[in-house]
Amino acid sequence: MSISIPKIDATKIHTTIPLGNDESSLKIKEELKDHGCSDKEIAKMDLGDYQELSASWAMSATRIEVAKEIYPELANENLTKWTNRQYDNFIKEKNLETFAQTQSQAEEFKARDITLDDAIWLTKIYYSFDGILKQSDSVLKKQLEDRYQFIIDNIIKQAEIQMGIKANPDPDLYIQVASFAGYKYSNDWFLISVSTHVDYWRGIQEQRTLTAFRALYQYTGTPSSYFTTNLYGTYSQSQHGAHEGIDFVYGGIGTDIFNIATGVVRAPKPSHAEHHFCIYDSGTNKSYSYLHMNSKIVSVGTTLSSVGTNVGTQGNKGNADGAHVHFEVHSGNTDTLSLESDNVLGSISPYQMQVFLGE
Repeated sequence: MSISIPKIDATKIHTTIPLGNDESSLKIKEELKDHGCSDKEIAKMDLGDYQELSASWAMSATRIEVAKEIYPELANENLTKWTNRQYDNFIKEKNLETFAQTQSQAEEFKARDITLDDAIWLTKIYYSFDGILKQSDSVLKKQLEDRYQFIIDNIIKQAEIQMGIKANPDPDLYIQVASFAGYKYSNDWFLISVSTHVDYWRGIQEQRTLTAFRALYQYTGTPSSYFTTNLYGTYSQSQHGAHEGIDFVYGGIGTDIFNIATGVVRAPKPSHAEHHFCIYDSGTNKSYSYLHMNSKIVSVGTTLSSVGTNVGTQGNKGNADGAHVHFEVHSGNTDTLSLESDNVLGSISPYQMQVFLGE
């Protein structure tokens, strides 16, 4: 099976976007100054230069803390001597362990000319290697062509920004991020507006995601390699747009789920009533949605004054291939759920977890 679009190695792309005066760029400039770069040097840099430099920096205290919590084999490691690149490579190796192929799977992928990298990417759509292999060549060819066309489109957008044709930052632009602790995939694409590519913000986002995971499942141990399968702003090939919220995964169908936000249980969205659990907090004026629930055991109108109440069980109802909880946040008292068929995030960043988890 051959595809008509060149297979571009996205890890070798140098991001040519200039450093502007938006919030993310200003934070990047601040980090560069903290690491000894002069204003004159920074003025000549683009985002790719920052990514290459930051990979060589020592891990931040926040990333070290999260790394030791997620990966028990690092508990006694002196991570202050590790660079971000070393940690990125460690996460990549851990993720590859998750994607071990059987001999028969490897043989069939080879026969169908599907690389391991492509196979891992396709699991975001078909959930497992077996799920991929059930698809016809024509279906997989279309998905892979869409994948590489997406990469090409982002390269074109970068060039248009560099030439001044598009504004910097382009709200539709995605950028590749090397790793995210606790995330199932390495080298994924994130909307640039989410700022996951900024070293400082990635550490904060990793920490708050781990905090929310532990509260959601009331989990006190060490999670096994990954506990998220989609993050806020990652590109969803199946939906052709940015992913809203975070997809958490632990256990299977029937695993107990606990509230991670206080407030009043409100009526769910009618079209998702079977699996949509929603809480409205008048204090923050935000609505917190939990999707794909297998069961809900707290009635509409109930006030949850603290986190940690068992509100139901995890499932795979609705648009879900495997058991997980999709967590999404919106402004106001609403049952709104954002569509993922565009590159505009309609929901609020779920990384503002310190608001309702008391960090």
